[in-house]
Amino acid sequence: MARQNDDLTKLERTRDAIKAKCKAIEEVARAPIPIEEARAQVRTWIQGSAEQFDVPLIGCFAQDGFTGPMVLAHLGDRSNNLALERVGLSRSPADDLTAVLCAVAGEEIERVICDHLERHLAEVPLVLPAAERTARLATLRGEVHVLEISEEAIVRSIEDRGVEIARRSDARPEVVLAVDLDRVAEAA
Repeated sequence: MARQNDDLTKLERTRDAIKAKCKAIEEVARAPIPIEEARAQVRTWIQGSAEQFDVPLIGCFAQDGFTGPMVLAHLGDRSNNLALERVGLSRSPADDLTAVLCAVAGEEIERVICDHLERHLAEVPLVLPAAERTARLATLRGEVHVLEISEEAIVRSIEDRGVEIARRSDARPEVVLAVDLDRVAEAA
């Protein structure tokens, strides 16, 4: 009976450790990148958008009888597709407006976005560079795998003594159904 209680205590601790590692995996996966990486992404987006600034939009102004940039007049209005076709544009009005704004005021847009990002990231408990995130996730998943094998060994030990024990509903089938837990551990 004492051994069974010890095994149940070990099982509970192992399951708590699995939960904690899974929570850590979620936190690492959700963690934003540092401001330097975010700035680079913002800059890339602004440059890419500015490069989309297109001559057909400007060419509208050279058309006889053109009364104004209808393309920009009805942002979000689906009926504006006719105006787009009439002036030979294939992108949405929002894309064209973004391109114009990024071409004309890209540095200011970058500054405003990055200022907001800095304030946001200052309040976030975990910030991880993209390269570090991959390594940390791999390590945590490996640790969960080892814990799951340990958990299954404890469950089997308890079951061998004729006691029914429930497995976690999210226990991985490759661990639970493995004939040889040592092989599962080696394969990881």
